[in-house]
Amino acid sequence: MTTVFKRRLILAATLLFVIGLIAKLPARVAFAFAPDTVQTRGITGTLWNGRVQAVDVQGVRAGPINWTLKPLSLFTGALAASVECGLPNGFFDGDITVRASSIRIDDAKVSVSLADVTRNFSIGPSTGEVSGRIDTLLLKNQWPTRADAALNLRALSYPAVGPDALGSYRLVFDSALADERWPVVGELTSVDGPYAVDGTLSLGDGRAYSMQADVTPTAEATQRLKDALRLLGPAAADGSHALVFDGNL
Repeated sequence: MTTVFKRRLILAATLLFVIGLIAKLPARVAFAFAPDTVQTRGITGTLWNGRVQAVDVQGVRAGPINWTLKPLSLFTGALAASVECGLPNGFFDGDITVRASSIRIDDAKVSVSLADVTRNFSIGPSTGEVSGRIDTLLLKNQWPTRADAALNLRALSYPAVGPDALGSYRLVFDSALADERWPVVGELTSVDGPYAVDGTLSLGDGRAYSMQADVTPTAEATQRLKDALRLLGPAAADGSHALVFDGNL
């Protein structure tokens, strides 16, 4: 056995011993250095396998949260865990990997209220449900930079344009559609409701977004919703209207 191999073996054994000690620490250690804006209740278990009954971050509540640490991730400079999290109007169940500059979500199932999703954006309140699977989602500075996911948007409404129900849609993000300008691209199609929609949603650097879609009223569209489409400009020969908007959030 060479000296170099011995040193590597000793180093690996030492790291495993330290990781073992850390993993056996009480779960409350995970929140020991959390800011005052993070309030917790009912912390049990260990860092390796723990549970917190409820977490409140500036009025946003979640829980219960169960996690199982993946200690080998520490060798790559990351902190990874399998997480099950209850949300006020839904749930999250998947793998989360946290690095110094990014958060990655893999193999996840999610269901959440659209009102909760749009609360912190300047597009106004919306209602409905978002659910589906996330194969991969990479976040940097709290903004998506890669996504492979299939989401269902059900029973949408947007009070800013009236009380009418807007139907249900499917949004599929595919990293194969991405390019340098738009690293996150999703295809948006209608499932049911007053509008037949076929378009794309793109996200880029600087929290930029662009949505382009052809929107056609269906037999379910009320006169109010038909009139709203006229604000987009005259209809094409097939009766569709071009919906184009972009900006930065």
